[in-house]
Amino acid sequence: MTLLHSYLKTDFTVLIRLLVCAFAVLCLLLVRANANPSELTELSEILTIMQDHLVNRDSVSWPEVNSHARAMLAHENDTEGKYRAIHYLLAQANTNHSFYRSHNPKRFIFPRTFSCQQDINPMPKVPKNIGYIKVPGYQSGSPQQNRAFAEKLKQQIVAQDSAELDGWIVDLQHNRGGNMWPMLAGLSALLGEGTHGHFIKPSGETIAWGTNKTGSVLKQRQLSHLAKAYQLKSVGKPIAVLSSKLTASSGEAVLIALQGLEHSKSFGQHSCGQSTANRVFTLQSGNQLTLTVSYMADERKRRFGGPIEVDKVSNTPVLDAIDWIQSQ
Repeated sequence: MTLLHSYLKTDFTVLIRLLVCAFAVLCLLLVRANANPSELTELSEILTIMQDHLVNRDSVSWPEVNSHARAMLAHENDTEGKYRAIHYLLAQANTNHSFYRSHNPKRFIFPRTFSCQQDINPMPKVPKNIGYIKVPGYQSGSPQQNRAFAEKLKQQIVAQDSAELDGWIVDLQHNRGGNMWPMLAGLSALLGEGTHGHFIKPSGETIAWGTNKTGSVLKQRQLSHLAKAYQLKSVGKPIAVLSSKLTASSGEAVLIALQGLEHSKSFGQHSCGQSTANRVFTLQSGNQLTLTVSYMADERKRRFGGPIEVDKVSNTPVLDAIDWIQSQ
């Protein structure tokens, strides 16, 4: 009798567990069936774009990530659930540069594993025999605004250029990125004609970028134009480049370009670590996915993807830059 009771008790316990599991599966299926089709469509669209274009797509376990993201949406069954799923996807991408932006409602999703912060010391006086060019960050605008930004940089060079100059300081310490093409165009007189860097896609394909006399070029296609080229009164002068932990993204592209010059030296702190290139994908909903699709590389195709190291780490980069220029 005791043995029979034990069997009955075991069977009853197993039955209860089976019923609980069955109920959980049924609930999940019901939630999936009731999921908002538009939320599921956008999530599927993002997953497809990421699998096709993400710079480190080959290091992501897509079946697992796909399953987990869809389960998050199914479990929460609302717009907030979609946002949490998108945050999860971008966190798994682990680029520290990709982000998502929705317009209605407004939402910005940008998971990062590090923060680039630094207090910049007050600017000391630069001797008159050294040209000083500050290149701030710049977000994309209209073609007219892009040209105006490039022309403003060029005018800094024109206004200070002299055959008697000992050299130049190019300050990227506050440059958090944006649109690299007007930045390069504005500095084209200092950079000279040629290839200054590359983008390396996940397929291994490399795309060259650089400057010519009137602006910046990508794969021989001009992307930012100057109204008129400017020729330095004395070429080959030393160029000191200032970097900080704030220097990011497009600012790092300019840093790469300037470091590639034979007569340059960089000072300050290693850059932020977003030396990758983004591409904006407009989704069917009108929302935008800005995805990291390639690594930056220098003119010799040396690949980056993290912080760009300076030649001399310094807490007084301007003073050190002045000493170096005057010693040449």
